[in-house]
Amino acid sequence: YNRLAFLKNTLAAYGAQSAFPFAVVVDNHSTDGTAEILRRVGLCDKDFFIYYDDTEHSYRVSRAGRILCFPELRIDHDLKKNTVDENSGSVDWRFYYKERNWYVILKRHFPRQFKFLWTREYLKARAHLWAGKKVPKYTVELDALRDAKAERLGLYKTYVPGWKWK
Repeated sequence: YNRLAFLKNTLAAYGAQSAFPFAVVVDNHSTDGTAEILRRVGLCDKDFFIYYDDTEHSYRVSRAGRILCFPELRIDHDLKKNTVDENSGSVDWRFYYKERNWYVILKRHFPRQFKFLWTREYLKARAHLWAGKKVPKYTVELDALRDAKAERLGLYKTYVPGWKWK
């Protein structure tokens, strides 16, 4: 499934404007209104460490006020795109955080979808491990899924920057 399409469709169903870079619209056009919304919803959750902290924060802000999307705004992350090398089967440390944080967002904000998607991915990962296929990817994914379910956030002792399972 496509995570971006899922998130956009789900946000649209709940009346949210976007999960992308945003500006909060306030009736009096003052910064006090924006500051008030940020006081209510808080800042990005630093315990996400990397990946989806901005998406989760944007969702919380969208529930507190109207968001305008600036689709022409572009942010380039200086990161290698793939966290899993399908050819070699190697997995790097970012894959864990990408998976864990995505499922934490689902658990916090979309509990019904979380139960279904978490169970599906958990069973799929277990089945691959039982069959002996792509062990590194699915072993890391199981750690991420278990930690997402328990909402164990922060830096994981194994998956630190630079770690790679070959």
